[in-house]
Amino acid sequence: MTTATTSVPMPRPAPSAPPSAPTIDLVKIVKQYLWWLVLTFVVGIAVGTGVFFALRHFAPKFQSGATFQAKPVREDLSLTDNTNTQELDRFMATQVAIIRSEAVATAVAQDPQVQNNAREWAGKFKDAQGAFDLQAAREDLMDRISASVVPQTTLLRLSVGYRTREGAYALAQAVREKYLIELNEQSSRGTLGLRTEFDRQIRDATDRIRELQQDRSSRLEAAGVDSIDEKASSVAQQISAINTDYAAVRLDIEETEALLDRYRQQLEQSAGAIQYPDAVINEVENEGIIYNIRSRINDIEAQTAALRQQGYGAQHRSMLALDAQRESWLQELEIERQKLLRQRFDALVDQLEVALSTQRAKEADLIRRLNERTTERSQLMRLTQEIDDLQLDIDEAIRRRADAEARREELRGIISLPDSARISVAQYERLPDSLAFPRPIIIIPAVTLACVGLVFGLIFLREMLDQRVKSPSDIAMARTRVLGVIPDGDQTPEGAGDAHKVFRDSPNGVLAESIRQVRAPLIDRMRRAGHKSVTVLAGNPGSGATMFATNLAIACAAVGQKVLLIDANFRRPRLHAIFNTREAPGLADALAGAPVHEAVQSAEEENLDLLAAGTGSLRIVERLASEDMARLLAEATATYDLVIVDVPPVVVSGDAKAIANRTDAAILVVRAFGETRGFVGRIRGELEQARGEFLGVVVNRVRAAAGGYLKSNLRATHEYASAKKG
Repeated sequence: MTTATTSVPMPRPAPSAPPSAPTIDLVKIVKQYLWWLVLTFVVGIAVGTGVFFALRHFAPKFQSGATFQAKPVREDLSLTDNTNTQELDRFMATQVAIIRSEAVATAVAQDPQVQNNAREWAGKFKDAQGAFDLQAAREDLMDRISASVVPQTTLLRLSVGYRTREGAYALAQAVREKYLIELNEQSSRGTLGLRTEFDRQIRDATDRIRELQQDRSSRLEAAGVDSIDEKASSVAQQISAINTDYAAVRLDIEETEALLDRYRQQLEQSAGAIQYPDAVINEVENEGIIYNIRSRINDIEAQTAALRQQGYGAQHRSMLALDAQRESWLQELEIERQKLLRQRFDALVDQLEVALSTQRAKEADLIRRLNERTTERSQLMRLTQEIDDLQLDIDEAIRRRADAEARREELRGIISLPDSARISVAQYERLPDSLAFPRPIIIIPAVTLACVGLVFGLIFLREMLDQRVKSPSDIAMARTRVLGVIPDGDQTPEGAGDAHKVFRDSPNGVLAESIRQVRAPLIDRMRRAGHKSVTVLAGNPGSGATMFATNLAIACAAVGQKVLLIDANFRRPRLHAIFNTREAPGLADALAGAPVHEAVQSAEEENLDLLAAGTGSLRIVERLASEDMARLLAEATATYDLVIVDVPPVVVSGDAKAIANRTDAAILVVRAFGETRGFVGRIRGELEQARGEFLGVVVNRVRAAAGGYLKSNLRATHEYASAKKG
């Protein structure tokens, strides 16, 4: 192994913003607790049925009532329909209040006939001496009487509820009779004349016209608009011009993006695969250095031709020397040509990116201007509609005022009909034949829904309060990046086997595929960041960090990377047993001064070397945080493409954090149902303070539960791999 000096630590890249906390997956919860919800649904139906029969026995309610027809006031003797809708609505609302008034309830409670017909009801308000509690009976009646206007009609509905059919019928009959008597008495005390009503209408219409005119003037003044039509025409022309410019800019952007994408795709390939534009090729071919090299090649070819004419053979020493010079200059020509082509091509890409940025800025400005003009047009349209509506209201108020003035003169001899003549009974009360409460179609579904909702709420609360890491979504809740998921080997179709080398032993299995899914983005991320060493650490013992480290090392070695796996767990070293190598010499010996290349052992895998824990007496944990460890890692990264360090769990020692501060990056391995989100978040915070970049979390031994997504994915992966293998 070549000795390398201690490398200067690279500046740590700024950590990317952590993902926002996701919401609970309701579909997954429903699938996970489906049988509980189904059982709750069945129990809810049973409970709802029981509640229905209990209410039916202990708190039944029958309703009986009557329906009244309200008639509009007659304002003239003509046959035309001149109904005042507002007056009729007020009249009907007044009648609803009268039906539910204290006066009607008192009259019903005082009627001896009611006390006789509804004995059960009246009996509740008599004491042992037979005295009747009028106040309590009146308050009870006011709670039982309901009245309302039937929507979109001129009908009033009266309803009285009681626990027996006969009682509900007797009370409804009494309320109807007392209401009609009260209405007649109020009408007999006097009515307002039509002249007074018409004077009020004229006065109201005049005030309304003045108010609407002031409102119209205020809106135009506030908008600062003299002519809405001219302003709208100007805005429409501006929008049309902006749309034309926007279409042209979009076309330029699409052309530039297409050309830029094609060039970028070529840059991602090897240099020899780039198809340089003719303009770039011509520019390079006219470069002075290319011209000079060609001139030298031409001179050599001319010398070769002269010697050939003089009879020199191809194997002559002079001919061979000239051929060697020509080949050397041809190679130099190609190298310079490729270098210049790449420089000109990169410059062309940069020019396109600058042009695209300028075009997008122009597009954004056009969008902003278009939005402003569109908003202005919408405001003008809204203002126009408001002014038109105000003018219609003004015209309508003027028409009503003129009509009221004319009819006031015509109807001097018209006598207003009393209110009592405006109410007629449309339908009398009847003995109810069914319960109004409880109704099974309402009670049973409501109780069932309440039971299911309560159980689901408890399940949801349990999921929210459960802090254990069960799936990648729980890691995301801890605002931490998830690098990948490794399922529980016992639940995979091929079984767990020796999990530490499952990538080698079962390369087509689900666990191996999970390692691959972590390997690809990990290698790419480390390559882009310039990282070559990574610490793999666990939160608690048994999380599977060693298993992940060994399989990751084998997987990276399988794609041609030269990998060194270091066992830095001085307390419980295991890597030498996993790979059937010697425990010493190893890391402890190298930190004590032994040459690193003598301590490194070859693992069973190609491209994979192992640096075991080393001699037991030399395993001094303080050396893991020393400059000797830093120099060792620097020497290793100078020789290997990737250095993976396996360390003890965080909770049992501080070695993991110390080594994570020496390597370029760190990966945390947690076991599903083994750590909490708070624990992961705390470790993440500590690792983000280290020198090495914290890449994220690998969730190990995820179980195929919680909705069945993972189970179906495991099955699909296994079936696909098996079919491919077959």
